[in-house]
Amino acid sequence: MLVAYTDGSARKNGSSDSIGGFGVCVLDNDNIVNTYAEYHNGVTNNQMEMMAILWTIVTYREEIAAGNMIIYSDSQYAVNTFSNWMWNWKNLGWRRKGNKPVENLTLVKYYDKITDNGKLPVQLRYVKGHDGTLGNEIADALATGSREPETTKGGKIDFEL
Repeated sequence: MLVAYTDGSARKNGSSDSIGGFGVCVLDNDNIVNTYAEYHNGVTNNQMEMMAILWTIVTYREEIAAGNMIIYSDSQYAVNTFSNWMWNWKNLGWRRKGNKPVENLTLVKYYDKITDNGKLPVQLRYVKGHDGTLGNEIADALATGSREPETTKGGKIDFEL
């Protein structure tokens, strides 16, 4: 079973001159088999957290479809958005209760698309951040740029932010 740890980061979070990144660390039986990172300008921490998960799903679609991957994120926002909240928003015409707009709607709709409207069996789980979990610590270091990725699988995806 492959286990992916994802993380996102943004300096000057949400400002037009913010600098953000996301990192992914994939383990197979506690052995690192892939690390990946991307960096973007003018983004938020939440966007980076979400993009890390999306990148993992696109890159490891076959493994996910076969039930051979678990994805961990230390973002309760991202896990709840993709696992719970978005399905109600979709039923409400991509609006939240009270007809409020959905934040990061482009990324939410991208998740809907790449999971075939939720039919792809993504095992997405929350892990407490900065708690000594190896994969999470590596993903954090990748997201913040303090560790270089060693990519063996995957590449840049156009998320159309």
